[in-house]
Amino acid sequence: MSIIPANLGRVPNALIQQQLLANINRTNISLLDVQNQLTTGKIVNRPSDDPVRASAVGVLDSRLAVADQRGRNLDHAQSLLDSLDTILGEATSLVQQAQNVASSQIGTGSDADTRRTQATVIDSLLAQLKNISNRDVSGVFVFGGSTPG
Repeated sequence: MSIIPANLGRVPNALIQQQLLANINRTNISLLDVQNQLTTGKIVNRPSDDPVRASAVGVLDSRLAVADQRGRNLDHAQSLLDSLDTILGEATSLVQQAQNVASSQIGTGSDADTRRTQATVIDSLLAQLKNISNRDVSGVFVFGGSTPG
């Protein structure tokens, strides 16, 4: 003797079969969702799967994007500072050379022609210093602003 479940007391056999088929379909869909989660490694494949978790994933993704951008900004700033350090080293070297040349011309040991020649050397050092001060690194002018000249 078979026992009829309480929720299916007096219903036609076709309705019972439809309910059982719907239960099997729901179970198969649940198994498919679990299989998708296992293969992709993601709990939420679509926002409609779990709206609360999907919004949390969206927040975490935006935080990761902001952190990545911050890292790229810091890398760019570091490269600019490294370039600035190199440029300042070159400028210091040029100024020291100019100072040495000018200091060697002080006193009684040099005549006007020698001083004129050394002035040409100092002028070339100043021109190099001007070129260094107008140098750009990655589209950013180090000392010259946006319109160097």
